[in-house]
Order: sequence, then C-alpha cells, then structure tokens
Amino acid sequence: MRCKVNNYDAFISYSHAMDKPVAAALQAVMQKLGKPWYRRRALRIFRDDTSLAATPELWPTLEQMLGRSRYMVLLVSPQFARSKWCGMEVAWWLEHQSIDAVLLALTDGDLAWDDEAGDFRWDETTPLPPVLKGRFRAEPKWIDLRGHRDAAPNTNDSKFTEAAADLAAAIHGLPKEDLLSQEITQQKRALTLASSAAAVLLVLAGFAAWQWAEAVRQTRIAQAQRDRAELALSAATMTANTLVLDLAREFRDREGIPSDLVRRILDRARELQQQLTEAGESSPALLQSAGAALDELVVTLLDLGDTAAALSAAERGRDILRTLSAAEPDKPLWRRELSVAYNKIGYVLLRAGRRDQAIEAYRQALTIAEQLLASDPENRQSQRDLEITLTYIGDALVLSGRREEALVVFRRVHATTESYAIANPDDTRAQRDLAVLLEKIGDVLIDTDAADQALEAFRKSHALRERLAKSDLGSVAFARDLSVTTDRLGDALLRTGQGPAALEAFRQSLAIRERLAKADPANVQHQSDLVISLNRIGDTLMALGRAAEGLAAYRQGLAITEALAAQDAKSLEWQRALAISLNRVGDVVIGMGQRDEALALYRRSQAIRERLAVADPSNLPWKRDLSNGFDRIGDLLLAAGSHAEATDAYNKALAIRTEIAATEPSGSDRHALVVSHNKVGDALSAAGRREEALAAHRRALEIEQQLTASNPSNVEWQRGLWFTHLRIGLVLQALGRHEEALAAYLESAAASERLVAIDSRNLVRRRELAITRNQIGFLLNGLKRWDEAIGAFRQSLAAHPAQADPVPLEQARRSLNIAASHHGIAEAHAGAARIDDALAAYRDAVAVLEQPAAPAPANIEHRRVLAFYLQRSGEILFAAGRVNEAVGPLRRRLELVEGLADAEPHQAGWRRELAVALFQLARAGDEPRPRLMRARELLRALAAQGQLDASQADWIGVVEKALAELPS
Repeated sequence: MRCKVNNYDAFISYSHAMDKPVAAALQAVMQKLGKPWYRRRALRIFRDDTSLAATPELWPTLEQMLGRSRYMVLLVSPQFARSKWCGMEVAWWLEHQSIDAVLLALTDGDLAWDDEAGDFRWDETTPLPPVLKGRFRAEPKWIDLRGHRDAAPNTNDSKFTEAAADLAAAIHGLPKEDLLSQEITQQKRALTLASSAAAVLLVLAGFAAWQWAEAVRQTRIAQAQRDRAELALSAATMTANTLVLDLAREFRDREGIPSDLVRRILDRARELQQQLTEAGESSPALLQSAGAALDELVVTLLDLGDTAAALSAAERGRDILRTLSAAEPDKPLWRRELSVAYNKIGYVLLRAGRRDQAIEAYRQALTIAEQLLASDPENRQSQRDLEITLTYIGDALVLSGRREEALVVFRRVHATTESYAIANPDDTRAQRDLAVLLEKIGDVLIDTDAADQALEAFRKSHALRERLAKSDLGSVAFARDLSVTTDRLGDALLRTGQGPAALEAFRQSLAIRERLAKADPANVQHQSDLVISLNRIGDTLMALGRAAEGLAAYRQGLAITEALAAQDAKSLEWQRALAISLNRVGDVVIGMGQRDEALALYRRSQAIRERLAVADPSNLPWKRDLSNGFDRIGDLLLAAGSHAEATDAYNKALAIRTEIAATEPSGSDRHALVVSHNKVGDALSAAGRREEALAAHRRALEIEQQLTASNPSNVEWQRGLWFTHLRIGLVLQALGRHEEALAAYLESAAASERLVAIDSRNLVRRRELAITRNQIGFLLNGLKRWDEAIGAFRQSLAAHPAQADPVPLEQARRSLNIAASHHGIAEAHAGAARIDDALAAYRDAVAVLEQPAAPAPANIEHRRVLAFYLQRSGEILFAAGRVNEAVGPLRRRLELVEGLADAEPHQAGWRRELAVALFQLARAGDEPRPRLMRARELLRALAAQGQLDASQADWIGVVEKALAELPS
C-alpha cells in the first residue's frame, strides 16, 4: 500500500451474513451527504462487496484498503463479534491506525458503557470482537441501527439518514446540522462536467506553471510571490493527481459512457499530470500521490481492455518509485513500493499475453524483495512480500507451459509458508496462504500427469479450508474458498479414475455456491462460480458417458453466462466467458451428431472473439482465443467433408498464430504453429492435395524439432513429435511412398516410446504408442509382409497395461485399439492363407468389443466396428467355401446394423450398410428372396433421396440380377 495516501475516507467492516443490506445503504447515504454539485460523492467509503475486485489474494488487498482509509466504521453485532474475518480487520486497524478513528454502528445486541471500568460491559453477548476489550479511552461515538436490520433500509428514510449523518459528520469534521444543511439533490451524469473540469484545470494549472517559471526567472520578484507560485504549482499538481485518481475510479464504476470517450478524457488528465510533474521540483508526497493515481489508472485501463495504455501507466508509476528510491536509498518503503510496481507491470504484461516479459518484470520485483528480506530477516511482511512475488512468477511460468520450473518455485514458497503456518496455527491468513500454495502445487502436478500427488495436495488444502469455514460459519470468503478447493479435489479424483467420487465433490461445491448465490442473488461472482460448478459437473458426466445429463448442465451454465453478459454488455471478460460457454455446448452437441447446431454455436462464439480482438489488438490471449475458434470451426467443417472451407478456417488460425509468434516468440506460441500446420495438412490431405499436405506437416515437424532440441524434457513438445511424424507417415502412405511412410511411423513410435519411458503409468501415452504400432502393422499388411505386420500388432497389444482404464470413455478407446490389433493380426493371417488363425484373431477382436457396452456416444462406434469385424469373419469363411459357417457372423452383423439404423435414422450410411448386409446373407443362402427384396427396396429409396454416389449407382442392378437368378 502507499502509506499516507488516503484513497478512502472510511472502511466499513461488517458481517456479510447478516448486515450486507445495512452496510450498502449506510455507504450510499454517507457518500451522498454534503456532496458538492461538482462531485459524484462527498466521501469515498470502502465496502468490500462493492469496492473490491476479484483478486487471488483477498487479505493483502483488504490490508491495502485498511491502510488507505482515514476512519473505520464497525457494524457491530453478535455475528460481527464471532467473525474471525471481522476480527482480523479490527486487529489490523488497532496495530496500524488510531482507535480514535473507530466509529460504531450497532445492528444487533446491546452496548453498555461502564464508567467505573472505563470500558464497555463485556460478557458472552457483547457485540464487539474481543480485540477491542480495554482499547477505548472514553466512550466512543456510536449510533443505533437495530431498527433497520430486518428489512433492507430505505435510503430516503429520514431516521436512517439522521443516523448516517452522525457518522458522516465525524468523518467530515463538521457538526451534523451543518452537514445536513449542505445536502443537495444527486448529480446527473458527470461526463460533460468531468471533461470541462479537466479543460478548466488545464488552463489554471498552465497559468500556475507559467507563474512559477516567471518567478524563477525574474529575480526581482519578491520571495513571497515566488513562494505563492510554488504553492500554486504544488496545489495544481496535487489536484491533477487527484483528478486522475477520481476519474479512473469514476469511469470504472459508471455505466453508459463510450469507452473511446473515456480514454480521451483520461489521456487529457494523464497528460496534464505529467506536464505539471515535469514543470518543477516535486516533493516526495506529490510524486507518491502521482504514483497512487497511476495505480488506479492501470486497473481502470485494464477494465476498459486497453492493455497498451495500462502498461504505459504502470511503467510511469515504476519510474516515479525509481526516482523516490534513488533520492532516499535508505528508506525501505520506497524499495518495497518499487517491488510492488514491478509486480504490477508483470501483471499487465501477463494480461497482454507477453509472458516472458512478465516473468522478467516479476524477477526484478523478486530481486528487490530478496534484498529487503536480507536486511531484516525477521520481518514477516518482507517474507510474505517475497512469497507473493514468487507465487506470481510461478503462475506466469504455468501459463508459459514451464510447469516443472513453476513447481520448483511453488515448493520454495510452500516451505516457508508451511513453516510459519505450523508455528502460528491461530493465524487465519497463514492457514489460508498455505491452502493456496497446496492448490497451486496440486494444479501443476495434475497437469504433469502426477494425479496421485496432486490428489494428496488437494486433500491437505481441503482439510485446511474446511477448518477455516467451520471456524466462521458466516464468512462468505471462507465458504467460497472451500467450494474452490472442493472443485480442485474433484479434478484430481476424476484424473485418478474416481469419476463418481469426483461428481459428488463437484456437487458439494455447487451446493455451497447455490447457498451463497441464494443469499446474495445480485452478486456476480457467485453467479460466475455457479457456472464453473455446472461446467465441471458437465465435464464429469460426459466422462462417465452420461452425455444427455452433461449437456443439460452445460446449458444451465450457458444460460447464466448469457444473462451475466447481457447484464454487463461492456464487460469484455463476460463476453469472453460467453464465447467459451458457447463452444462448450457446441463440443457436446457435435458428438451427438447435431452438426448444424454445433456450427451455429461455434460461429456465434467466433463473432464474439473477433469483436474482442478488434477491441484490444495488443491482447494476445484474445488473439489466441480467436485462433482456437477457427480451429474448432475447421474441425467441424473437415468432419462434414467441407474441405475447402476447413482449409480456409485453419489458414486463418495459422495467420493469427504466425503474428503472435513474431510478437511473443515463446515456446508455447511456436508449438501452436505446429498445431496449425498439422491441421492445414490434414485438410489438404482430405481434399486430395497430398503433396501440399506433406509440405505443411514437414513445416510443423521443423518447428517441433527446434522446440524439442531447446527443451528435450518438455512432454508436450515430445508428444508433438509423435503426432507430426504420424501425420507425415499417413500422407506418405496415401502417396504410395511406403518405405518413407514406414520410416516416419518408426520415428513416431520412437517419440512415443520416450514419452512412455518418462511415465509408464500414463494410460494415454501407452495408448498412443499402441496406435502407432498398429499403423506400422497395417502398412506392413499392405506390403504383404505378413509376419512383420503380426509382430507390430503384438507390440501394440503389449503396449496396453493389463488393468482397465478407470475412466469409461478412455476404456472404450482402449478396447477399440486392442480390437484393432487383433483385426490387423487376422488380416495378416488371412493374407497368408492361415484361415483358422485369422478366424481365431477375429474371435479375439469380437470378444474385446462384446464386453459391457461403452458409454454413449462411443457405444455407436463400438457397434460399428464390431459389425465390421463380424462381416470380415463371414467374408473370410465365405471365400474359403465354408458358407454355412459364414451365416452365423453375418446374421449377428445384420442385427447390429439394423440397431444402428434405428438409432440414427438420419444417417443414410447405416441404410446402405443394411442393404449390403442383407445382400451378403442372401448370397450365403440365408432366406435369399426376402432379403434381396428388402435390400432392393432400401436401395431404391436411397437413390430417390440422392444418397447413392457414382460407385454405388449400380447396386440396384446387382440386387435385381441376383433376384432374377433365384429359382422360381
């Protein structure tokens, strides 16, 4: 905090559970009383529900607000007295500020002053926190608001206004009667007034600056006149600083003002501030006030989405602190504030997506923090400053994909945080800090496939959060913290295959958030938390194969997000959240075959992202969002066979990522280029433009090889090598360049084996190795190198662990891969004329897929593949002359295809498959006439609907010929 700069006239401390309406009404009335016509409010009062933005560290922000306030207003009650959070606020005030600046408002219970004891009468019902016992030197001023607690107070109620005036008058330093006589009607919109005030101030300040300069040059002018000029300049400079501070806050709170006009007014105010600061020697107090104004300006500019201007303001604030620190190098305050300024620059850079530069700014802050701690090792505040800066560095490293480095940083912070928390078990803030660090460590561990360790970290954090929540049942902050940690615990449970337990954890978190939202329905943060819970529940239901329930949860979250985005249409962050929610629903409906709805959702999301990117062209995260949106649209178009449109979408994503990589050449952004080149290659290959596709995949490979050479331990980049070599092999195989394709597949397998060696328990990595081995086997089958192919397929089978995957969808994929290996072995044996071996392998494949059905929508793919394997078994038997044996598998295949056609009647492909299945059974002598007649009926209907392509047009003739050849 910036000491001695009082940004708030008062800080209201109250019980959120019981006194939120009273606190809000009291704040509104006190800010209005005695307000001049040219100001929005007479007093600036901090109340954490309205003045506090969402921050990762709640208590440090409250400390800053307490330090920036002149008075503390306590809404005392039995609930207030029991609240540890309120007690912490009062204790901080008593340690750092004056008891004489504490004002009381009684909302419940009884207060009685004991003249003999010189203190309030204390017992278990006293509505004051214990820390105030014996602290008052005389009976303090207090007001009675007990009659206004049951219902939301009416701010126009004369009795309530009278009571609020008692407190406001004490803060103004005026008799209550004088204050009430100054009350006038509330101002209209201050936009025009703010603009003209800035212009007038510019003229007055310019005159003051000229007057000062003239006084310096004209030595004959009296010293008194020079002093007056200097005072005028100082006053104008302080007024300019205050103008910037007030305008920044004014525009942050005010709706309906065009953002470009806000920027222009703020730019004028900033220019004025800078001109006056540079006009003469500024005192430390003036410089400090300028820095405080710039701090506020950074937050407002970020809210407006202007990261470039926010960075400029943050850098000016840092330069001011450099000047102060250089002028008074022995003053720790300036060094600490300079460290804070570097942290703020880091935060702005991170918001702008410039991660490497953000980390460098944080490291500069860290250097100062380390020096301060070295000069005073027992200073807990210095230790905590160091821990906070290290945490910022860790967060930035995570966003940069440097998770192993982040884990080292977080564990360093954890060591000191845990030591202090153990030594101070009653320090609520220390326990909360420890919980935060455990969660950060858990987040990194879960992203590095160490889910078991992550689960342990989250369970420790959850235990801490539960104790804190139980210690203060009325604390909204503790309850919300518990819900967040419960979510993380659910994430870890899901990653370790404990899907039902994860679902229960997410529902417990949702129950907490529903309770908070019901108690305070206008609280946007609570509504946002509801969306997070609903999305996590949706994710878990999808993983458990309960797609319809998952989609319902996602749609609930989307409805809340749409309402919030409409409620605050100027909020860019809410618009971004809406885009994400639209994509989430689109991802689910596409899996249900509803491609048109999915495409509409994706395009609606993309329109939002395009507007965001235009609103702030320097915001790299929003550009990344835009590129990801083009990928989604491209994936859907490619699956629908719209190859040219898919290629166009992928190229748009590639262009954005190329621009980002040139601006911020980080590893993660260069890896995104790899993804784009591969997607372009896939679309070109599907369109038959295979040489161009090969060139695209090779560009991707070149970048990925550079990345892995720079950091061989990066698992994500190693996986990129596996994937890109695999894509190159597929294109080469399609081009008939089989030996080159085989070499690419072997490179892919080698990259995959390295990943398995790093973490042999990772089921996904092992499945990817199995996929590659299968691809090698299929290529060798095509080359008629039967025994080599069988060896590759058996290597694929060996890559799978013996135990089943605990996540149903992952187990479904595992089953398909294992069955594919058996299928490949069967085809190799069939090619080598080893019919019985081929049939045995197909029986193995069928047995794998006939295990309990996979969850929808994977069960459709299971049945399709199972039908194909039964078809191949029948065909092999038929070709070997064992026609009677062929009937059994072909009948089972017919049953499956009929079920699929009934399940998806809109899919013409199943009806074509049904016609083929009927024809094959007829050829095997199984009820030939009725089967052929039904097949002809199906084919005629498909032809009438235009559902038969050129290669299928003669199918009707083939069936009619077979019918004609049947004996009459």
